[in-house]
Amino acid sequence: MEYSGDIDLKKYINNYKNKGELINENIIKDIILQICKGLKVIHKNKIIHRDLTPDNIFIDKNNKIKIGDFGVSKIMTTFNNYAKTQIGKLNYLAPEILKGKDYNNKVDIYSLGCIIYELFTLNEYYADKVIDEKECKINIDIYNSKYQELIDLLLKKDYHERPNIGEVIEFLLEFNNCIIAEINIKEEDINREIRIINSYEEYKRINDWEIKKRK
Repeated sequence: MEYSGDIDLKKYINNYKNKGELINENIIKDIILQICKGLKVIHKNKIIHRDLTPDNIFIDKNNKIKIGDFGVSKIMTTFNNYAKTQIGKLNYLAPEILKGKDYNNKVDIYSLGCIIYELFTLNEYYADKVIDEKECKINIDIYNSKYQELIDLLLKKDYHERPNIGEVIEFLLEFNNCIIAEINIKEEDINREIRIINSYEEYKRINDWEIKKRK
């Protein structure tokens, strides 16, 4: 992947937290939509990112977003739409991964919900939930309550009840048609990652076959 000299979203959020300031709603909705558009390309190519966290999302001085770190991503096949490996950062893991169940790209949707919550509160969702689950809400006196509705949808414990990424984008655009974001996730970048991952998967398949043959 190309080198990004910009800060990650985690540092961006912490900069506001250290200053004691909340992020402007217009900035947040622009960031959210950019992440969603990038995630849509990822899921369209049958990839589960599996490590979607603020640390792996990069933001430049113009608030343009790039999703990075596909090191633990998984390409799904036509015959298998589910993964099993328990992997990712604990505070952003979907319940089905924590329970050791099979999962699909809805785990990225759950992680997205955690990220959106963090953008509005400057706190990690999991940390706030441990302290007091009932108070794990954004401040609707400051922000549009529709965002809390969206977060609640994305963080559903049952993945069947979570929307897919296309539905998330529709939700965002429906309640605010003025959201305009310049997407900096390029399909060719994603396709290059797919080729790299595919090459590795093919190497591993052949290597495993050679080992079995020797046995």
